Amino acid sequence: TLHWYDKKEETIQKWMDQDRHKDELLENAKTPENIFCDECCSRIEFSDKHLWDLDDKDRVLFFFNCPNECKKRKAIYD
Repeated sequence: TLHWYDKKEETIQKWMDQDRHKDELLENAKTPENIFCDECCSRIEFSDKHLWDLDDKDRVLFFFNCPNECKKRKAIYD
């Protein structure tokens, strides 16, 4: 228990640095352009982005929605 207490500040700082890195990655990610619907072949609109942590690899996942009647959705990694 004493060992954990001695490393407490170091561990918290490490977590804060990791979170800061993830925040910067998400904020600086460039939204893909010219993404088309697989159903009606029209250009689809960007709706949201999320950070995915897969196997210790951080990636940004972008979500798109088709504005036409088909209302299809698409997700694309950075």
